Amino acid sequence: MRRIGFLVFPGCSLLDFTGPLTAFDVANRLHGTSGQPAYRIDVLSEAGTLVQSAPGLVMQTQGLDDPA
Repeated sequence: MRRIGFLVFPGCSLLDFTGPLTAFDVANRLHGTSGQPAYRIDVLSEAGTLVQSAPGLVMQTQGLDDPA
C-alpha cells in the first residue's frame, strides 16, 4: 500500500486537495475487490492539529512528523 499525504494549512482552498483526494478514494474503491486499498490517504499539517480552510471547514490532521 502506498501512502498519499495532503498537506493543508490555515486558509487553504478545499478544492485544491479534495479533487485529488477524491481521485485516490475512487482508486481505492475500484481496487477494493482485493481486500486492501491501494493507497493510504492522510491529511497532514505542520503541527497535526485542527486546521480551518478558507470557507470555514475545520479538519483534523496528522502532524508531519507522525510516524503513522
